[in-house]
Amino acid sequence: MLRKRRFWLILGSILLTITLVVGLTLAILISKLSEGMTPRVEIFGLNWSPDGTGITVLVGEGTSSYPASYPSKIYRLPVDNSGVYRASSITYAETANGFLKGMSWPDWSHDRSKIVVDDGYYDQIEIYILDIATASVRQLTHDSFIDNNPDWSPDGTQIVFTSDRESGQHLFLMNADGSNLEQLTSGNLFYDYGQWSPDGKKIAFVSHRRNDNYEETDWNISTIGLESRKIRQIFDAGDNRISIVRWSPDGSLISFTTNAIRVENNRRITDDYKLYAVSTSDSQSYLLAYPNSTLLPDWIPNSHSIVFSIGVNHYQVNVGSLQPEIRLLPVTGRRAWSPDGSSIAFISTRNEQEIDVMLVDTQTWDERLLYTIKPEQED
Repeated sequence: MLRKRRFWLILGSILLTITLVVGLTLAILISKLSEGMTPRVEIFGLNWSPDGTGITVLVGEGTSSYPASYPSKIYRLPVDNSGVYRASSITYAETANGFLKGMSWPDWSHDRSKIVVDDGYYDQIEIYILDIATASVRQLTHDSFIDNNPDWSPDGTQIVFTSDRESGQHLFLMNADGSNLEQLTSGNLFYDYGQWSPDGKKIAFVSHRRNDNYEETDWNISTIGLESRKIRQIFDAGDNRISIVRWSPDGSLISFTTNAIRVENNRRITDDYKLYAVSTSDSQSYLLAYPNSTLLPDWIPNSHSIVFSIGVNHYQVNVGSLQPEIRLLPVTGRRAWSPDGSSIAFISTRNEQEIDVMLVDTQTWDERLLYTIKPEQED
């Protein structure tokens, strides 16, 4: 009898232990699954209205395990805190994917009313326009080529973009509605990153050579006159890759980044990032920064100063000095300068569920909270 009682006590202890272990494991799994399903918001675009009275924010909603890969809503935020208006959910009826993954760094029209972006699969990429007012997307190109890197003309009537629709890779022009397609460059070079000058008379671009092994050499920056169609080279980077070409507000300078690409142990390594500016009149170049990290430079309105990013931090550098001074700015995350340069809007992330849109005065550097965006927030 004693043996039976001991047997049942031992068996009960074993079953209790198993139950506790299984229960604890299930609790941990449920907790992890719940954490993975925590709603979170992502910011895909941030810009000011032309008159400086409001800010437009492109927002995507996902979860901790499945972050948003495209924007689904548009917020319009008056800077005077008079209220908030969110446009209807973005309609992606014309897109092949049902969304646009290429919205991470959209190109805004100069009046901030539209965004042009490229998106697609592998060897077929198309160009689309997102209308801010209607929150709708319209497809501009309809072909089997790679059409990418679009840029608006200052008056908003034309778009320059890169395409492989002819031998190699060339720049093309089209009207903002997709009509009147015209090839801008020719020859055996590869052309990319077309950028309109502020006066709309020239386009700056990058060219390079590519051999059968896809090795890229002879990187250059040039400009082309839209009336004369004359090409003028203004910077030679050799075998260093050039990207992110931007005109200064007055059109006298062009900023860009370079980086080295090398192969070690069959691995492609990208490093040695540098930030430059070059004069469009005499081709004098200025080395501004070399932090050996990814840079996202933009010109500050009405100035010869550039703000660039390293991680979440932003820095300002003035062009023209042989030893430029670099200053850390008190902003983080994605940023946008007001049209008159007096304020900066930037994104501050408290946690995965709340993102603050902040404003900072560029004279006093005082900051204030404009609005907090949360998942599934309704008007």
